[in-house]
Amino acid sequence: MTGKRRPLRSWFAKSKNQGKISGIDRDSLPFVIMHYIFRWGGLAVMALGLYMFFGNVSFWLQATVTEGVVVANNQQEPTSGSGVRDKSFAPVIAFKTKNGKKVEFESPFGYGEFFRYQTRQKVPILYLQSNPESTAKIYQTFELFLFPLFILFGGGAIFWALGLLVRFTVS
Repeated sequence: MTGKRRPLRSWFAKSKNQGKISGIDRDSLPFVIMHYIFRWGGLAVMALGLYMFFGNVSFWLQATVTEGVVVANNQQEPTSGSGVRDKSFAPVIAFKTKNGKKVEFESPFGYGEFFRYQTRQKVPILYLQSNPESTAKIYQTFELFLFPLFILFGGGAIFWALGLLVRFTVS
């Protein structure tokens, strides 16, 4: 080793600039407010992700699996006011329950031109036998499991960590 090592005790010694970020007091009101917004907002988003994930796992454990057929693709209008006019298509799927009842439903998720389902394409369906009309979903890993986990870790955990970073970063 060529350089002089700093003693371990000096890493924990209080400096005269502790509690300041580039000369700004980290205990000032704007930093405290940002800290709590990011921390509690992150926790709320993580709770939403957990709620969605465990709700989908519960649905998956109780659901019946069958095969449906895409009968149409309904074009959805964008709901945002961004002015972007990307076409998205929601598949309309027909299937028969175990009891022989014919059910048709429209997926709440729209897919772009490239990823949309083709008419007469067979797709796996999950539904609850007690109410197949309102509980039917396309059996996709992303919609059931990965999207809630993305919200949990991609949104909630990052915001929560940013709250810690804002509060406890010391230059």
